[in-house]
Amino acid sequence: SCRWGEVGGQTDKQTDKQTDRWTDKTSRKASRPTTNQTRDTPFPFLLPSTNPFCLLDTSTRGSNMFNSIESQTLSNANTDWLDHKGVWAAYVVLMYLFYQFFKLVGFDTAGSWTLTHLLHALLSWIFFHWMKGSPMQDNQGKHRKLTFWEQIDQGKQHTPTRKFLSIVPCILFLLAIHNQRPFHTGLFFVNLTSLLILLISKAPSMHRVRILGINSE
Repeated sequence: SCRWGEVGGQTDKQTDKQTDRWTDKTSRKASRPTTNQTRDTPFPFLLPSTNPFCLLDTSTRGSNMFNSIESQTLSNANTDWLDHKGVWAAYVVLMYLFYQFFKLVGFDTAGSWTLTHLLHALLSWIFFHWMKGSPMQDNQGKHRKLTFWEQIDQGKQHTPTRKFLSIVPCILFLLAIHNQRPFHTGLFFVNLTSLLILLISKAPSMHRVRILGINSE
């Protein structure tokens, strides 16, 4: 009977070990989502990134969220509307309407383009290079000392919007002097002076520069 007890005790120990192993395997299988569970999950991107059916890597969710927050922080509603190509088209159409208005008033082609160029130079210089700040309340006053031109594209130079706004006065200048018949020296220098003032004001080296402290406050 003693031998049978020893054998029985050993048998019970082996049975307990097998039971423990089976329990561990069962718990591991229960903790891991099966293929069917993964496919039936309505939000698979919430599963760990090690899952082969995971649609979104959890290691990149934080960086994507940071990038979206950063882009919202860097946006400026006061100037972002200029990036739309439809605004560029409307800008060109407006210049042509000015030209047609002066033609209807009675000016010739050269005079109409000259007046259009001078009017555009005056209005754009006041709007882009003199007026400062932003009417939007979401910038918390951080653009209070910046002109509209300095706010465009967060101050980045040589962007498509800045290039477009620099090309327009050049084209108006060429239209104004090309249609002068005969050539008028006075009108040429008037057009050239207005063009140079605009281009110098738009130059990257003039960014946040206030000559003699003018318009610094």
